[in-house]
Order: sequence, then structure tokens, then C-alpha cells
Amino acid sequence: MGRKQFLLKKYIESYRDGKCSIDKAAEEVGITVNEMMKEVSKVGIKSDETLKEYKKGLRLLG
Repeated sequence: MGRKQFLLKKYIESYRDGKCSIDKAAEEVGITVNEMMKEVSKVGIKSDETLKEYKKGLRLLG
């Protein structure tokens, strides 16, 4: 298993357990939030937040 795959697995588990946010997981793995959302979806993790809602939240913070 390569480094990126190891990190992806680690942070998917952390996200599933509520230990980190989707953006933190993406940052640590080195991928975009959109890519991370796709990866967690592949393993059956559902999120109530859409990418559009996430981006809106970021704009409000900035």
C-alpha cells in the first residue's frame, strides 16, 4: 500500500468516527474536498452536507 492509499484509509476512518472534518481529511491526504467526498462515498459513508453547501459555508467564513 502506497503512502497516499495509507493516508486515505486512515482519514476515511477518522472521518467516519467523527474525529476529523472532510476538509481536514482531504488536506491531510493531499486531495481536494470534492475528491475526498467521492472517496468516502465509495466506502458507503453518507454526508448530509453537499459540496455546494460546504462551499457556501467557506464563503461565509472568508
